[in-house]
Amino acid sequence: MKLGFDTTSILGNSGIETYGRELLKALIQLYQEHEFHLITNKNKKGKIASIFGNTPNIIYHNCMPHELMLGEALSPITRVIKNLIWKRKEKYIDLFHFTYFFRLPKIRNYAVTLHDLFLLDYPEKKLERKFKKSINYILKNAALIFVPSYYVAQDLTRFHPDSKDKIIVTYEGVSGNYKKIPKEHIKLSEYGIQPDETFFLYVGRIDPRKNLSGLIEAYSLLPEEVRREHRLVLVANGKGLLMEELKSKIIENGIKGNTILLQSIPENKLIELYSAAFCFVFPTHGEGFGLPVLEAMKCGCPVITSNNTSLPEVAGNAAILINPEDINEIKNAMLKIISDNELRERLIEEGFRNASLFSWEEAARRTMKGYQTIFNNKL
Repeated sequence: MKLGFDTTSILGNSGIETYGRELLKALIQLYQEHEFHLITNKNKKGKIASIFGNTPNIIYHNCMPHELMLGEALSPITRVIKNLIWKRKEKYIDLFHFTYFFRLPKIRNYAVTLHDLFLLDYPEKKLERKFKKSINYILKNAALIFVPSYYVAQDLTRFHPDSKDKIIVTYEGVSGNYKKIPKEHIKLSEYGIQPDETFFLYVGRIDPRKNLSGLIEAYSLLPEEVRREHRLVLVANGKGLLMEELKSKIIENGIKGNTILLQSIPENKLIELYSAAFCFVFPTHGEGFGLPVLEAMKCGCPVITSNNTSLPEVAGNAAILINPEDINEIKNAMLKIISDNELRERLIEEGFRNASLFSWEEAARRTMKGYQTIFNNKL
């Protein structure tokens, strides 16, 4: 098969970007008999090639103009140009796979990954209206829809019952880079974290859905002596008003002296943070998958996370599950893991076992099975 991939949005560290990058790496490695056509922006080929290499089954197409090539006012013209490029490539590509689903080109032979549908619950906002329009277009035209959990599959069929036959669940995986780092190899002093320091950890972007405010409030309710011995480290990516609001929330709750706020941490240091943390706390209001939960488990960090959406599916019996709406429940879970070392050790061992069930190789196999179904039906 000749498989086409939009690689214009896979260079960052968000969950969607990580998914696109890691899945494609696994597909290229496992299925060398197929051609992988990687379509990207004209100025990104070097970065993309540094990730995927130059094996014979990879063909790079650095042909896509940047969205703002002609300026924001003329971006509709740029989109027309991009659509013409996609249509030209459609003539010799058997199937495209889009892992970022806004502004899909008007072509026929494609699959798409929908990571979650939370925006559909808020149709009054401009972005949500745009998302709903994209979803309707995808459901009408996509040959396949990959989703990262059975929760998302159920959510999609709730909104669109007719989409059931197009959906394939492909659990995400965890990169082999994530593993427990021995204490003597961890060096976090550049982030204000000293050896043997005990801390709770959060990793994710700044977003109301992530419930950082609930975590901050819960942590602020811990006894003062507990906060002195267990700091809160937030790896919270965001900027502008959201970042200012987060900083204000930390100050308002009187925990500035106990909190370390970090951004844009490289992967090797993120792995050290997971390995060193006393506990990973992720009280999100909802996730389509919840990759940070598995990253923490793979690094031997016990997990407190939410009892909603995809989290029970991903965490299994290897985490303390809490109601993210209940601040006292989050606080009590943090106190429980401090006081019950036997529980903490059990969660670490169960976490290793649970994380081992998820791999990008298995995600790639399930994805390829979907591709082959569509390809065989076209013959």
